[in-house]
Amino acid sequence: MRSREIQQFLSSITNRPLSDIDQRCRRLREEDIPSGPRGWSAPHMTKAQALMHVLALTSRRAVDSYQVLQLALDCRLVQHPEVLDLTEAFSMVDSLAGFMMISMDQDSMEAINNVGFRFISFEIADDGSHAFLNLERRSLKRLRFLFTTTPETDAIRLHTADAYNHFDAKVACSRFIIGAHHLKEIGSRVLDAHQRDDEIAEAAE
Repeated sequence: MRSREIQQFLSSITNRPLSDIDQRCRRLREEDIPSGPRGWSAPHMTKAQALMHVLALTSRRAVDSYQVLQLALDCRLVQHPEVLDLTEAFSMVDSLAGFMMISMDQDSMEAINNVGFRFISFEIADDGSHAFLNLERRSLKRLRFLFTTTPETDAIRLHTADAYNHFDAKVACSRFIIGAHHLKEIGSRVLDAHQRDDEIAEAAE
């Protein structure tokens, strides 16, 4: 999967003009953010490069895509006030980007599903300062994990119930939402593209 292909896919699921998405990805390339090779003869991108395309859509304006992406990459998990054991179960992955990468990996998602979790969607504030992961855990519905990168993060960790309410109200105003199933689809397409290249290379030997 190459840059142009993922841009077309993102356009189809977000109804955004392809020109807007291309402008955002061009901004990343100008800042040397690894957003994958271009051109039909270029090698396929990695899942991490594909994720850069997704996060580039977070900002309200294309010109702000780089700054907002940088903030989103710094977002870290805040312990859930009511189900601390659930957030602690993901102690090895505490970043928003890490959770999104899990969603793009079929094997990881199968492991998550096997222990009763189901990722539903990600909601990211258009300034990149905080985000939510909507998920379920067996009988527990409508769970939300908060990620934030604001200077007040250390203080609010001691009062996480207030933090969740505070950021939930803020993010509800303006946010970029992408379904976990869409991230899984992107990850599958990236993997399939690499497998096809491997098969072609083996056939040519």
